Order: sequence, then C-alpha cells, then structure tokens
Amino acid sequence: MKINLLTSFIFSLILTTAGACSKTSDPVSQPPSLSVSTSSLAFSEKDSSQSLQVESNTGNYDVSIPAGISWCTFEKNGNTLNIRVSVMTSVTAKRNTEVTISAGSGTQKIQKIITVAQNREWKLIWEDNFDTDGPVNNSRWTLVSKGSSDWNKYMTPSNELAYVQSGNLILKGRKTATGYETGGVNSSGKFNFKYGKVEVRAKLSAGQGTWPAIWLMPQQSVYGGWPKSGEIDIMEHLNNDAKIYQVVHTHYVDNLGNKTDPPYSATPAFSVGIYNTFGMEWFPDRIDFTLNGAVTFTYPKKANVPQDQLQWPFDQSFYLILNQALGGSWVGSINDAILPVQTEIDYVKVYGLRVY
Repeated sequence: MKINLLTSFIFSLILTTAGACSKTSDPVSQPPSLSVSTSSLAFSEKDSSQSLQVESNTGNYDVSIPAGISWCTFEKNGNTLNIRVSVMTSVTAKRNTEVTISAGSGTQKIQKIITVAQNREWKLIWEDNFDTDGPVNNSRWTLVSKGSSDWNKYMTPSNELAYVQSGNLILKGRKTATGYETGGVNSSGKFNFKYGKVEVRAKLSAGQGTWPAIWLMPQQSVYGGWPKSGEIDIMEHLNNDAKIYQVVHTHYVDNLGNKTDPPYSATPAFSVGIYNTFGMEWFPDRIDFTLNGAVTFTYPKKANVPQDQLQWPFDQSFYLILNQALGGSWVGSINDAILPVQTEIDYVKVYGLRVY
C-alpha cells in the first residue's frame, strides 16, 4: 500500500513537471507582417488592370477602397491582388485614389496604402509649324486690323508685318513716315476650342516700348463684353523685363476687384533673347499656366461664388491671338532707336483631352 502511494505521488510529479515544460516551450505569438510589391500604380485613361503581390504571416489580408470611388475596383486571388480601373469618359486630366491593404486585427492590425493614379493623354488637334515661307496660312489665321485699344491701335493687316520666313512666323513692329505699324494674327472663326493644352515656342522682341503677347479671347462672348466673358493671357512681355505676365481677366477680377482670392496672375522669370515655350493647360475646373513645361501658377474655378460674379467664364470656346504691339499706357513710351523689332514664333500646338 505504501509502495502504491509513493508510486502515485512520483507519477503525479512527473505529469506536473511535464505539463510545466510543455507550457514554457510554446512559441511566443508573433505580430502580423505585411508586404506589398509596390506602393503605387499608374494607369492610362483606358480600361485596364494591374497586379501586385501581397504577403502576410496571418495567411489572409483585407482590401478597401474609399466610398464613392466606382472607377477603381479590386479582385483577390490568393497572394495576387488585381486592381482594375474603368475608362475615363469625362473631361478631366487625371484622377487618384488610395487602396488600403491590411492584416491582423485590433492593436495588432497593420496597413499598407497603395496610391492609384489614372492620367489622360493629350491629343494634338491643331498646329502650325510655319514651314512655308510667305504669307501666313489664311485657312488658319487672319491678320489683325487696327482697333481702339492700346494693343491694337497700330495693328496693320500687312504681309510685311506678319509673314512666314525660315520656319518662323515673324510679327514686326516698326515706324514709318506716317507712324507706327505692328503685326498680329488671330484664329477667330477658323479655329477655337474649349479645354485643352496650348504650347507656343517663341523668341520675343525686347526694348523700351515693345509688347509681344500670346493670348485667347472668347469666340462668342456668351456672358457679355470684356471682361465679362473672360480673357486668358498665356504670355505678355514688357520692354526689357526678364519676366513675363500670365493673367486672366474676368468680371470677378477686373470689375469686382477680386485679385487675391484666388490670385489672378503670375510673373515668372524667363531667359530673354532665346526661344521659350509658353503655354497653358485648361480644364473644366482650372487653368494651369506653364513656362518651358513647368507650371507657373493655377487659376481655379471657385465653389460657391454667385454665378452673376462671373468668376469662371472659361466654359466656352476661345480663339488664339499672337501679336507684336508697341507702346500704350502699361508699356510706356516707345524708343524709336530700337525699331524695327520682331517676335519669332517657331510653332503653335493645341492639344485636346482624349475622351473615349
């Protein structure tokens, strides 16, 4: 009997020790890990998909896309995650969202954010490379006639003041026995557009009294006369300045005096005496002004501005104007000693937003 009691005690001790040993040998619970093969995906405007690899020690992961985003979807296939975007049918330059990938739960939850960007391509819709010497192409341009404003008071519709030579459109400013004469062209009635990208590569005149410009005016002026229907100045250059002026004119800016909310102009520095590319990218909600491909400033369409203030008249077709002006109240006096002057334009290109 004593032997049996002793044997039972020893056996119980062995079991207790073995149990303690088995508990201390359990592996410590590991925090979740998560790796994703990329942190960003870029798509064209077409309907398409891309795949990325997801690894987690939890054996599973979750995916979410912000509410209201219907153009971006996903499909899980084991460790492969397929991201799909739908074709861009609206007039917009790009759209972006974020895809959240997560593993674990509670305080142990880990997340990775994947940015998804879809960008639209530009489509060339109109251009003039000025390849044929002689008069300007009258299917694209009309010579500007004299007017009552500072910019056009000396405009003279002459092939001696606006012509093509050696791959450039030449716009001259000169003085004759009867006074000053300047040259310019516009595309009114021959080409106009709403929304798009403009690039004009040009070498500008410089000197006291010179005023070359590249700008746009509305074809129909549907909101009324200037400035109610707007004006877009891609480039204006004064005298010997080492800067250009890029400006919008509207009723909101010029008549109501709203010049800082938002800012209506910029004066980026540029290299005088060489070719530069002046441009803009115009969308339904903003205009990005550019110089040599870089954005210099943006004029946005503001929300909650009463319609009658005409803050955004830029929802109608505009035409192009290229001109070499002289003098005026803004530019000042003309130094006759520098005349004649000329602006040389290598090309004009207009791109539209491709819509499927």
